[in-house]
Amino acid sequence: MSVTIKDIARRVGVSIATVSMVINNKDSRISESTRQKINEAVKEMNYHPNIAARSLMTSETKTVGLIIPDVSNPFFADFAKNLESRLSQYQYSLFLCNSNNSMQKEENYLLELINRNIDALVISSVNIEKLSETKLFRQVKIPILLFDRELDSSNISTISIDNCHGGYLAAQELVRNRHTDICCVSGSLQLNNIRARFEGFRRYLEESGLSFDNASLFEGGLTVEHGYDSAKKIAEIRKTKSCTAVFCTNDLIAVGVYKAFREEGIRIPEDVSVIGFDDIEFAGYLSPPLTTIAQPVRELGNRSADIVVRLISDNRLSKPLCLPVKLVRRESVAEGKTAP
Repeated sequence: MSVTIKDIARRVGVSIATVSMVINNKDSRISESTRQKINEAVKEMNYHPNIAARSLMTSETKTVGLIIPDVSNPFFADFAKNLESRLSQYQYSLFLCNSNNSMQKEENYLLELINRNIDALVISSVNIEKLSETKLFRQVKIPILLFDRELDSSNISTISIDNCHGGYLAAQELVRNRHTDICCVSGSLQLNNIRARFEGFRRYLEESGLSFDNASLFEGGLTVEHGYDSAKKIAEIRKTKSCTAVFCTNDLIAVGVYKAFREEGIRIPEDVSVIGFDDIEFAGYLSPPLTTIAQPVRELGNRSADIVVRLISDNRLSKPLCLPVKLVRRESVAEGKTAP
């Protein structure tokens, strides 16, 4: 038979209520010696709380739901890992849901998580504006934290990074290396975070007296495939028009650019410099190692968990949190020269 709090109470010689308060961290009025005896008994008797029973009593399940658009993207996988690790310190579990950018899957997951009585939801969705207009989303009563996304709403807490400044830093690094003919391979500009990266990039070019030709913008998915297909087009363009550098709005795109350029005999950075965005784990292992804009993914995961637990505790909105980014110089950017 499993050990119960009644067994703990009998061992220590205190009431069941006292044991319950210590186990649930509501023991501010209980003496340190009593608290220590109870915690020692919990360990010695190998007591584990009945989560289902506690859920019925407290309306809490100690679980948080996470909906992300692409678990194969190392950035989102790393975020989920750090979020889960921090939540476990608060004794919360994480339900991870991968939507593959499908709004239908996001709605299905949202309904499933609500039915599981999760205590809070963290969501990053390319469909967030449409999703927020659904009846199901509007009926959600638990705290919601938007990660890397924004809504024109003051009712939802958000955490993000300074995407605009990241794009600005990328352009600054390329211009510093005397690049004036620059292409941009981007995710969809319908996404506010990607649009902010591009706008920051273009703003620095304009401040430097350079213009950006919209014909040099290749917009699509945040995928290796889009980077590859776009780089093939850039290779054709370089036969008649100069392009000495490419800004990729995430590192997966840069991976595709590397592959296509290698097939076309275009050397990085001797012929074309490449700069990415995210600083995913293997960016430094590419050949050459990728210069990129680093997101503080560990801090994003930790701070998201802190915010969520606080939201569950007092159900008050937190101020929007925007974390800084930084340039990581490696070997994929060199001084520019005119393309053949």
